Amino acid sequence: ILIALGTNDLKNRYGPPDAIDIVAGIDKIITTINCYNTVTKPVVLTPPPMGCVTSGELAGAQKRVSLLVDEYHRYARSHHVTIIDLFTKIDQNIDLELDRIHLNQVGRKKTAKIVWKHLSSILTKQGHPQPIQFTP
Repeated sequence: ILIALGTNDLKNRYGPPDAIDIVAGIDKIITTINCYNTVTKPVVLTPPPMGCVTSGELAGAQKRVSLLVDEYHRYARSHHVTIIDLFTKIDQNIDLELDRIHLNQVGRKKTAKIVWKHLSSILTKQGHPQPIQFTP
């Protein structure tokens, strides 16, 4: 189960909450998943980086997103949760739309490849047959 949350939580309309509050929400989701499901393990995707956003609800969020990613990593280590770090793999200069927030076509393809590679690795380690190759 892939969980990709956090960027919208950084909106100014929500306070914005700090990284610990956002990760507490992720923890509630993971706890619920684990409560009802003992087979599938959740995988958390970090938010990708953002460019410099100077207006709108995400103004200044580019500074907070790195703190959120750090907190995701702390949580993942302490709770033994698998994490896919998009923050370090997505290039804010190449992979984002002009709004400096959303992934463009290149960024979406890159994200798909990163997730597929990671999930294929997990399946292989668990003894599943080699998954089909992903070719966008």
